[in-house]
Amino acid sequence: MTTCLGLDPGTRYLAWAIIRTDAPPETGCLRGMDIRSSRCPRGMPWPRVLAELVRGLDGMVHECQPDVIACEATQPNLSRDRTDAQAASQLVNTQRTEQLIGHVRALAASCGARFALVSPQASLQPLGLSRGATDRQAAEAYTRLTGRKLLVRDHHEARAWGVAVRGEREARLQAATAGQGRLAV
Repeated sequence: MTTCLGLDPGTRYLAWAIIRTDAPPETGCLRGMDIRSSRCPRGMPWPRVLAELVRGLDGMVHECQPDVIACEATQPNLSRDRTDAQAASQLVNTQRTEQLIGHVRALAASCGARFALVSPQASLQPLGLSRGATDRQAAEAYTRLTGRKLLVRDHHEARAWGVAVRGEREARLQAATAGQGRLAV
């Protein structure tokens, strides 16, 4: 039986989905503390928020013992409509998410799970969606495909499920081609 843990990481949450052979999917979300900023001065500094997310993930990994941990890759939003301040904020959040992904990769190595990094576009494919899909479309597609109701506000869990499905496929492909060098022509 294969167990895959799919993750949709963010700076304030870490949505997860567990898929097992012949079992219904499980989904959820680890919510971090608010990050200290000018809008949220009572929040916590990023290193503490990161530590809380990693601690929660570590417990989950030890509980479900996945064979594969798949994580959605970050995709910087390079919109021309953003102000300099908005672009700087987006860059900081992207860097923080990359830090979280680094911890996920290290956690996979420490527990002997294969690690797969899945592009945001590829994570939408199991949902039957493509780039530009709305949060509502992701939640509705998950509900339709799994028979398990998901609210729009929990759309990150639908994406985590897509990451798990795609990541499990990627890991199987990598395992099947391991050790196969380029063929001489």
